[in-house]
Amino acid sequence: MIKRQKKNNEGFTLVEVLVSLVLFSIGMLGVALQYAKGISNTINTEVHSSVMQIATKTIEPLNIAASQNNAALQLALNNLNTTTIVSNFATNNSDQKNFTLSLVATDDTGADLTTINVGAWRAPITVVLTMDYIGKDSQAITFNTTHVLTN
Repeated sequence: MIKRQKKNNEGFTLVEVLVSLVLFSIGMLGVALQYAKGISNTINTEVHSSVMQIATKTIEPLNIAASQNNAALQLALNNLNTTTIVSNFATNNSDQKNFTLSLVATDDTGADLTTINVGAWRAPITVVLTMDYIGKDSQAITFNTTHVLTN
């Protein structure tokens, strides 16, 4: 009687290992892409939050002045320094975000409030803030917020 040698069939073939590595790599690529997308969304949310904070700090004094009278609102508009608001915000944030802010205030007729006499203003007063943000990747994002002030 001749004994046959038993083949050792334990383990994986090279093809099985390569196929499993390819499938694992495709899965990890998907995870990495989702991770990158999540970071991007977090940065956008952070920028949006910063924009809303700047808008609030800009509009709050105007709302208070508008609740008093048009002369107080005119004084608040004339004293509003958007550069100071943005620089104060930037120094209070470790990111030192690069924001520029512009403000246009108009009355019901659409007239720019800085060019007409306060007695000619017609409610409601609309304030449009335009904020430009330039990120670390030099991509510019523009945010427009519109606020209606009532007195």
